[in-house]
Amino acid sequence: MVFNVLCCNTDAHMKNYSILITGGGIELAPIYDVMCAAVWDGITKNLALDVADKRVGDYIERRHWEREAQKCGLRPAAAISRVKTLAEKMLKETKLAKEQIEAMPAGGHALLDDVERAVVRRCETILSGLTR
Repeated sequence: MVFNVLCCNTDAHMKNYSILITGGGIELAPIYDVMCAAVWDGITKNLALDVADKRVGDYIERRHWEREAQKCGLRPAAAISRVKTLAEKMLKETKLAKEQIEAMPAGGHALLDDVERAVVRRCETILSGLTR
C-alpha cells in the first residue's frame, strides 16, 4: 500500500493484491499492475484505497498513516518508520531504476522522465508530511 502511494499508482484496488499459498506458508504475491497516474492526462489522481480516509497521495500526513496502522492492527510508530524507510529508499533508487529501464531492449519511453519526477516529488511530499 505504501509503495503504491509513493509511486502515484491510483489503480491499486483490492484485486491487485494477491496472496500466495504454498506448502511453506502464506505470503503476499509480488506486486503487479502498477502505473504512475501522475503522468497521464485523464487518469484519476485519487487512490483506489484510502489511507485513513485520504485518497489524494499529496495530502497524506503522519496522522493518516498512524490512523491507518491502528485500523490494521499495526503499531503506528512502526508504520511511520516503514513509510519513511521506503520513501527514502525510493528517492535513492528512482534514478537507477530509470536507467535500468532505459537499458532494456525496448528502451526508454517519452514519459520516463516525468515518472521519475512524479515519484521523487511524491516521496518528498510524503516525507515532509511525516513531520506534520
